[in-house]
Amino acid sequence: MFANMAAHIIKMCLELHISTLLIGDLCGLAHDKPCKGNTNMWGYRKLIARMSVSLENYGIAAFAVPEYGTLKVCARHGCEV
Repeated sequence: MFANMAAHIIKMCLELHISTLLIGDLCGLAHDKPCKGNTNMWGYRKLIARMSVSLENYGIAAFAVPEYGTLKVCARHGCEV
């Protein structure tokens, strides 16, 4: 499943000529509510690990970007919301 998802995302990146991919880092999510609703976290980590290796093979740079506080600033205008 992870291989298929990674392959699909890489195919889309190649079709759109994307050379850099920013991946949201969900760091700390599992620590906020241990043993409650965080079972998908491990699947996410596996997918990111698989994608990172595959992206590197195709020459696409991948960076983890912390998502904390990202909704406080408008992406278009740069003002606080």
